[in-house]
Amino acid sequence: MAAELSEDARGLSEVTGVVILVGMTVVVTGTVGIHVLVVQNADTGPPNANFTYDYVEGASTLIIAHEEGDELPAGSVTINDTDRGVAWATLAGINESATVTRGDAVPLSTSNEWGEPVRPSDQIEIYLVREGNATKLDEWEGP
Repeated sequence: MAAELSEDARGLSEVTGVVILVGMTVVVTGTVGIHVLVVQNADTGPPNANFTYDYVEGASTLIIAHEEGDELPAGSVTINDTDRGVAWATLAGINESATVTRGDAVPLSTSNEWGEPVRPSDQIEIYLVREGNATKLDEWEGP
């Protein structure tokens, strides 16, 4: 005699299917939630940094100081004029992986990597270069 299926067996398989689907939904939702909250770095927006400038006319030197704002990688901060661009790390003589923090300063003068006197008519711009994109942080347009 063949085994007969009872009505209870059919109800059990439907409940099992629903439990499996609910379980899969919980696992997928939890995985996405953990990825968004823990794994993925939050985009904090554009960098924020303020600089101060001290022009020494007799020496034709401009001293740039990081006044406040985000810490920045020294190798990615570039100081430009119309003729050149030099990394903060190069001007300061520090490792490119070092950070530029509040109070750090670099001079632009003939006696360092800048190599030229700074004139009052010069326009100096500071950029943060990340992944091929340059973000202008600040500029100096003479005293």
